Parts: sequence; structure tokens; C-alpha cells
Amino acid sequence: MVNDLQKTIVASAATLRGAIITSYAQVEHLLADIVLRSRPLPEYSALPKGLPYKLSTRIARVRQLVGLPGPLTKYKDEFEMIADELRQFEEIRHFMAHGLLIVRHRDDGTPRLIYRMFRESKASGVEEGVLETNLDQLQGAAIKIGHYTARAVTLFRDVYRAHDLAPP
Repeated sequence: MVNDLQKTIVASAATLRGAIITSYAQVEHLLADIVLRSRPLPEYSALPKGLPYKLSTRIARVRQLVGLPGPLTKYKDEFEMIADELRQFEEIRHFMAHGLLIVRHRDDGTPRLIYRMFRESKASGVEEGVLETNLDQLQGAAIKIGHYTARAVTLFRDVYRAHDLAPP
């Protein structure tokens, strides 16, 4: 039987999980969005067509975009930093999006959050990944990615406005 404390712990973990996934998804979307919105500009018409679906492709296309001579070149360092910083959140985002949450309690009664998921490994085939954390650490991660996302969204917004790339 699940008690009220356990329900509160799971609800808190779910809220933080959602914050982490949502923050990551915003930047992930904007990486593809800027590539698609920039294509009509003559300087970027040679960019590969189609949706850059994988994150690595999105990052590569944004790097290609800001590396080409054109109005977005001046943002190269800022976009490089956004792309590099996103990588630090990949693992936690992956566990939050795909992991099974198990709540255990330490001997002192504090909750442990254990996320488990299967993943493919070239070296060993299928393996089970485990991420162990607690609510304080998860909250810290949500705050950290939230601050990162706010900076990233501000950059995209400013570039969209300055170059008339924003949606109508």
C-alpha cells in the first residue's frame, strides 16, 4: 500500500522530471527551428533540405549555419556554447524520458530515486542503465537546466527578432 509520503515523493519526482524534459525539449526544438527558418535567406539556401531529426544532426546543422558567411555568423560563439552545454544534460534527460522510477528509502528514512532503463551498447549489446539520485539533486538539475534553457531561448528570440525569423 502506498502512503501519503510516498505519493508526495513520486509527485515531486514527476514534476521535476517534467521540468527537465520540457527544458531540454525547448532547446532541442529550437535547434531545428532556426535551421528551417533560415533556409529562405539566400546565404543559407545551400543547407541540406529536410528536417534535422537527430539531435546530433540538429547541432551539426546549426554549426554549419553559423559557420557560413551571412547575418548569423556573428552569433557563432553563442550558438556553439548553447550546443556544447546541451550535451551535459543528455544523460539525465534520457533517464527522465525513458527511465522507470523506483523509490527506495535509506536506513535514515530519506528517499532514494532510482531510474532504470535499457539501452543499446555497441560494446556489450543491451545493458541496463541506472541513475540514482534524490529529490534535492533532481531539483538542482531542474534548476540548472532551467537557467540554461532561459539563456538559450533568449538567444534564439533575439536572433529571430533581429533577422525577422520569428513565426508570424
